[in-house]
Amino acid sequence: NVMDDFEDFFDLVDKSAKSLGIPSETAIAECAPGQFEINLLHHDDPLLMADQAFLMKRSIKNCAKKFNLNATFMAKPFFEQSGSGFHCHYSLWKDGKNIFAESGKLSQMGRYFVGGLQKRMAETAICGSATVNGFRRRQPYTFCPINTAWGIDNRTVGIRVIESSDNATRV
Repeated sequence: NVMDDFEDFFDLVDKSAKSLGIPSETAIAECAPGQFEINLLHHDDPLLMADQAFLMKRSIKNCAKKFNLNATFMAKPFFEQSGSGFHCHYSLWKDGKNIFAESGKLSQMGRYFVGGLQKRMAETAICGSATVNGFRRRQPYTFCPINTAWGIDNRTVGIRVIESSDNATRV
């Protein structure tokens, strides 16, 4: 298991995240060699989430140095390998209820949200690919959105919908 090869590194990352008050959840290996995903727990303060994402990146880079590793968050560090991305999960809550969900499926309000994202994806692409290197990643069959389509748990489309329990359904 590739995760076993980096166990000490991820233990240090986990300890560092806890010391910084960053609630991280899981670390998994991704498609390219040495490529990993670490999930931060969701909460309703977007500025705090942005701060935690920034601090997590700094922490990972510092932890990597202690193991003589180099951590990069470049979108496409190696042309022949799968690129790295950053994605956010969206849900909308009112009176303690996720209004994007209805019986574990995407609700009508959730579908309106997806439609709004589809309508403005071209204008907001610069936010998701702010560098030339980011645009190098946008190629077919790379788990990087190259269209405005959406699908249920489909990583090849621009907008992925996760249908689950009403508490976990999200875009």
